[in-house]
Amino acid sequence: MILSTLLAACAGGLSDSDQLAEAISHFNDDVRWGNYESASLLMAPAARRAFLGNLNETTHGGELQSADYEVVGIAPQRNGGALVRVDRAWYLLSDSELHRGSFVQRWERHDGDWLMVGERELSPN
Repeated sequence: MILSTLLAACAGGLSDSDQLAEAISHFNDDVRWGNYESASLLMAPAARRAFLGNLNETTHGGELQSADYEVVGIAPQRNGGALVRVDRAWYLLSDSELHRGSFVQRWERHDGDWLMVGERELSPN
């Protein structure tokens, strides 16, 4: 009984914005370290299919290595979702040029969980 009470308290302990921040961090950390399957679990089904289907192209056949990322802004939306700006740095194993880009991710609640539903690049490099 005590354990179930503690678990219920822990599960409900994070605010909505903290839950969003945790999901954003988890997703982008997974992408940063190449854990694409794990990252895809934080995506809405349609976005997940597109992400996994384009993975070979997106990662240049495994050549792409992420160097860093930074979440630079989270903007709540009227529909209850959020737009998140992420700056990323990456390079290809075949060269040493560091590339940078800014991306906007759309996040929405699906069955109580925050999921990324889309991403687009703002400034390709």
